[in-house]
Amino acid sequence: MNISFELVASYIGPISSALAIGFFLFRIKTLDLPAKVLFCLTILSFLTDCITSVLAGYKMNNLMVMHVYTVLELFFYCFFYSLLFKSTSSKYYLLVLSLVLLAAELVDAFYISKLSRINSIASYCEALAFMVVSLLFFYSMIKNLPQKNILNYPLFWFNSGILIYFSGNLFLYLFISFVNPQDSRFLGDLWNINSFLYFSYNLFLIAGAWKSRK
Repeated sequence: MNISFELVASYIGPISSALAIGFFLFRIKTLDLPAKVLFCLTILSFLTDCITSVLAGYKMNNLMVMHVYTVLELFFYCFFYSLLFKSTSSKYYLLVLSLVLLAAELVDAFYISKLSRINSIASYCEALAFMVVSLLFFYSMIKNLPQKNILNYPLFWFNSGILIYFSGNLFLYLFISFVNPQDSRFLGDLWNINSFLYFSYNLFLIAGAWKSRK
């Protein structure tokens, strides 16, 4: 049986999300608050995938759902990092960041890309912002190593997944901003790459959930 790349890409995101949810549930008693935030975000992402798949099956535009998800996602990640950075100034900067990204999303959704198109500008800004934030957390972690073996530290795995996912998306959304919106084949290829990036992100979440201990 010939299995296409597109078919694998369409299922790999929801399946990996379901696996990550399963690992989070298996370790639910040992999860700290930052891990639970990512757990809730993973559930939200899985539900969003299901809704967009149903809408696509009925030939309906599902990008409005993605606009809503992008807004919720940025608040989840800002809250996640506000739990990791202990200083008051860091929490203030994250609050400002969330408001700036929200403004970018609203402007993009209603005035630039519109609700029926990919929110490439807002997503590009979000990817750039959280790539930088994840690097700053790594810098903070290196200065104050929590454990001798960093591979046993759940936040190392969580943050690595976020860094890889948003670093890849940074370039994807940069490409999308220069692509003709009518070129559905090329946009589809970029979206398939995004699915594999999300798959790798979920693998890091699974590793972090497995390493979670009280």
